[in-house]
Amino acid sequence: MTSALTLPTNGQLASSWLETPPGSQPLPGELDHLLALRVPGLIATRRHLHSHPELSGTEFETAALIARELSLAGLNPRLLPKGNGVICDVNGRPDGPVVALRADIDALPLDDPKDVPYRSTVAGVCHACGHDVHTSILLGVGMLLAQLADLGELDGRVRLIFQPAEEILPCGSLEVIEAGGLDDVVQIFALHCDPNLPVGQVGLRVARSPPPPTTSPSDSPGRVDTPPART
Repeated sequence: MTSALTLPTNGQLASSWLETPPGSQPLPGELDHLLALRVPGLIATRRHLHSHPELSGTEFETAALIARELSLAGLNPRLLPKGNGVICDVNGRPDGPVVALRADIDALPLDDPKDVPYRSTVAGVCHACGHDVHTSILLGVGMLLAQLADLGELDGRVRLIFQPAEEILPCGSLEVIEAGGLDDVVQIFALHCDPNLPVGQVGLRVARSPPPPTTSPSDSPGRVDTPPART
């Protein structure tokens, strides 16, 4: 049996790329072409992570896989002190802001009842909250941003945060903060897949001046939210 450190090479977990949604705007720097090339591998990565979930605080192989994939993209990731999370800066022009993008990477203590080739291989552990999706999306974004930085078209610095232990308290966001993950950050964006939205639509929820994050910036008590906007 493979571990989460070893992606399959036989293409069994890959999938085809969907057509570009109507009305979408082209990405800068010919990134649409790069994205089309990357998507099958990212889908394979997501399904592999789904097959090899790790519980909160024990995401060591997941973090190692993330760090390896970012290194292959020419970036310089660093593991959190415990080795179960990753922080990686994509450096653009030095006069711009530092913006962070965050994905959670832990799984839940649940069985995986699906009858699919990429179902969980770990009894009683499953990516039932979509963190395998979040991780793969942020990996893909990091790869595209690295390309944009190489072209000299990235303003400032983008910090990729792969947070462990989002599903428990005390949570992994505290480890990220202690490791300097939010140093110099002026804005942070998190994402979460939502089965209520159709493919091709994105919902936005904005928090204004929240206190320090609990399980994630979007989970902070006392937040002031705007209604989700769909695009």
